[in-house]
Amino acid sequence: MEKVMLVVDDAAINRSVLRRIFQEEYEIVEAADGEEALALIEQYYAGNLIVTLDLRMPRMDGFEVLERVRQNPKYESVPIIVNTEYGDETTELRVLRAGADDFISKPYLPEIVRRRVYNVHARYELKQLKMERELRKTSQQLQSLMASVPGGIGIFELKGTKLGCRYFNEGLAALLGYTKQEYADVITETALAAVYPEDLPKLMQAIEVTIQKHQKEASNSCEFRMIRKDGSLIWIYLSAAVTEMEEDGIVFSAVFSDITANVVAQEKIEAHNRELKYLVEHDALTGLYNRETFCKKTEEYLRNHPNQEYVMIRMDVERFKVINELFGAETGDLVLRNIASVLKKEIGKRGMYGRLEADHFAVCIARSEEYYEQLLRIQEEQFAALNLNYRINMYMGVYIITDRTLSLEQMCERANMALGSVKGKSLQKYAVYRDSMRTSLVKEQFMINEMHQALERGQFTFYLQPIFDAVTELPVSAEALVRWEHPVKGMLSPADFIPLFERNGFITKLDPYIWREVCRYLSDALARGEHVVPVSVNVSRINLFQSNLCEEILGIVDGCGLDHSLIKFEITESAYMDDSDHLLKVIEKLQSYGFKVLMDDFGSGYSSLNMLKETSVDILKIDMRFLKSFKMDTRGVCVLDGIIRMAKDLNMKVVAEGVETEEQLNFLKNTGCDWIQGYYFSKPVSLEDYRKLLGELDQKLAATWIELPQQVTDEDQQRAYPCFAQEAVHDEIVRQRQYFDVVRLVDPIRTRVCNICQDTCETHACYSVWGKNVRCSNCISLRALEHHGRFSKLEYSKEGVFFVISQYMQVAGRDYVMEMVTHLEDEYVGHLFDKDLLLVKLNDLNRQLIVDELTGVYNRRHIDEHLSNYIFNAKNSGGDLGIAMVDIDNLKMINDTFGHMAGDSVIRHTAKLLQENIARSKSDFVARYGGDEFLLVCRNVPAAVFRRRLEELLACVKEAKVEGIGSLALSVSIGAVTLSEFPDYEQKELIETADRRLYEAKRAGRGVVSMG
Repeated sequence: MEKVMLVVDDAAINRSVLRRIFQEEYEIVEAADGEEALALIEQYYAGNLIVTLDLRMPRMDGFEVLERVRQNPKYESVPIIVNTEYGDETTELRVLRAGADDFISKPYLPEIVRRRVYNVHARYELKQLKMERELRKTSQQLQSLMASVPGGIGIFELKGTKLGCRYFNEGLAALLGYTKQEYADVITETALAAVYPEDLPKLMQAIEVTIQKHQKEASNSCEFRMIRKDGSLIWIYLSAAVTEMEEDGIVFSAVFSDITANVVAQEKIEAHNRELKYLVEHDALTGLYNRETFCKKTEEYLRNHPNQEYVMIRMDVERFKVINELFGAETGDLVLRNIASVLKKEIGKRGMYGRLEADHFAVCIARSEEYYEQLLRIQEEQFAALNLNYRINMYMGVYIITDRTLSLEQMCERANMALGSVKGKSLQKYAVYRDSMRTSLVKEQFMINEMHQALERGQFTFYLQPIFDAVTELPVSAEALVRWEHPVKGMLSPADFIPLFERNGFITKLDPYIWREVCRYLSDALARGEHVVPVSVNVSRINLFQSNLCEEILGIVDGCGLDHSLIKFEITESAYMDDSDHLLKVIEKLQSYGFKVLMDDFGSGYSSLNMLKETSVDILKIDMRFLKSFKMDTRGVCVLDGIIRMAKDLNMKVVAEGVETEEQLNFLKNTGCDWIQGYYFSKPVSLEDYRKLLGELDQKLAATWIELPQQVTDEDQQRAYPCFAQEAVHDEIVRQRQYFDVVRLVDPIRTRVCNICQDTCETHACYSVWGKNVRCSNCISLRALEHHGRFSKLEYSKEGVFFVISQYMQVAGRDYVMEMVTHLEDEYVGHLFDKDLLLVKLNDLNRQLIVDELTGVYNRRHIDEHLSNYIFNAKNSGGDLGIAMVDIDNLKMINDTFGHMAGDSVIRHTAKLLQENIARSKSDFVARYGGDEFLLVCRNVPAAVFRRRLEELLACVKEAKVEGIGSLALSVSIGAVTLSEFPDYEQKELIETADRRLYEAKRAGRGVVSMG
């Protein structure tokens, strides 16, 4: 290649001098200024060019030309020698730094100038030769690498629509099962010959995208299939980059990787994920969308069809549980699958449909009045084809979707409201939602918003409806019925809020609250010496499935120090249909603790006889619907009579509820019904009115004895066990007094001595001769009453040892006990026992009676027996007395999270902390009041000191570490009162004040002391 020298100088004489020096070795090109020089460099740079550059020129000087040339990478192979004045060292240094390769000084000395130019040119030629050798070496290495890599490598050219192959390695041929020559023959016509035809458009699109980038080194990737020599398919991952942009085409380099194993594995994963997604989104039994998916898909469907009018439909099967009962669960499942098949066939892709739960289905479809009846007709035709010999009815509620801002749940709820208005009707099978139905929804939402605050503020209370003995017509029990006394709305009907609370689960909080309030009433009434009868409380179906139900009940009842016979539990018959096995276990467990269980609303369900066969409830409450439109010749009366007799044969008591007329009462008496509940005797009344009712009964019993009928029939005799006339009872008592110190007739539940023996006994006592006025939990008179038998035991007190016999008796159809007590003389006791040892044992037993078994501190009995004396002594001595109620915060959460054993550890540890930090003298004591509540009593302690002790106690509790609850911080809330605040208060008022302040502390944020 001919060498070219560009001489750049504005002086023609300088250009002429350099021309003469180099014209034999170079083709000389001249430029008079910088701009002309740049144009010529662009023209000749790709050849063998060298530039001599003068610095001082018009328009663009040499410095700027030098800077612009060196900034352009494509001119990097152009050597530049600068002309300078002789001896101008500063300029020479500057041009070298700017990128000049050398300089020549004026005036020009030919030999020196020639030598400098030759040296610079030689360096560039040497550098070029080294680069070419390195390039050849790299090319050889690349060729070797491309031949040895396991994947495929190729270089392709695209001219027009034809893709040719310039090079491919052995790896690409082997990837497809060919030798290199075989694969070369395959792609002779086109490099795309081995591409799977279905994937060819995808590959060509990827190539087109790469071309559209219009630049060298543009890259892209693609996955497609290729056909191997044996006809099998493999998946290829192609990574390609543009290497040349030629006038007539584009050159690509590409790497081919076999990803078949990855694709197969990914397909398996995707198939598994699709299967999992299907299981998550669909109902397992019917294959329809489940609730969550139905709501999500329907929301999308409605968004995609904004201009079409749609309806939401809710569909239920009438009495679906009856189908399961009559024909079994398999037939029930068949019915549900039948519904699903009809929806798939009739709706298909015209709308959305799903199974929400149980027999509840939902459909979203374009509005069509005729379609509702058509769908119901088709469905019932399909039911008839099942040949069950049982008519299956389906009902439908329709909401016309006019407000698309509502959530899907709200739309379904409105459709459900319409459905509820027709369920059970024989002529009307569907209804369309009306805005008037929304009133109930608004009402429900109001109650939902208010319910938690109402519970905290004590707006829930209970009324009591007495239950009367059918023969004596005296109260023998009562039922606690929850009421909501709202400060603005007034009294809210339980018919409105109980079903709602059962649906949303709030009943699990309300039920225990009512149980606790009822137990507090009974405990308070007993402490006042009032007449009490057992009270039954309701247990909702949801609470029956709480794993700790019995433990929670025991904590409430025992915490109030009540005998288990005073609380009964009513379970509705419909709960039996939910899970009969679980229900029976709950009933048996409650009965094992001595609680009586009533089956409420018996006869309202469809499995009553089966339930009666399986369960062992103590008392049946007959559904009041049997007494509606009461007539002596109706079938309902016959059924009622049969139920009562059947219950008697099964040794069950019977309560008839809803009794309103004397005719009904007389009929029930004749059938042998035990107890009566209804407006004939009393409506549900407030606690205040109920106390008055029992108080009036007390006065009546104190004034007169029960008048017995003159004639006792054989039937009465059979029903009444040993039955005595009043005179006979009196004669028996007189006879037994020959042998015993005390003989009397008592009603143990009421701890009442009956008037027939009032001349020789106190009118209200329990073994009053040795100082007890409340019956013990091991009272044998209660046992005799319960088991209709005779029991005896030794009883020890300060007065000595007594032998006690309790004998069950029945007077006028009512249950009583005759108690016979003898004081054993010391001499006699000495012959029979080691008296000292006996007293030690009895003292130990007495200690056990007043000590809490779990914590080792005193129990409720100790409080009842001693606190009043503490208060009396403090008042007489003028000293102060501090009482505090302490409650462990979040114990229920601890039980639910870590288990009841951890909860017991927390209770024990708290009791220990209280004992160590509060009971600092013998006159102080700590007692477990019930559940997670403790009572603290400190004598002769100023109020300020008492408060400081309690605050120190809070800090001790917070620092405590209890095994089993991890890092959870323990805390207690405290309500406290001192006698100096209320010097006229007695035990009950002081405890109530401390208890009220305890709940103030809890509302204040827990972990605090509330004290006056």
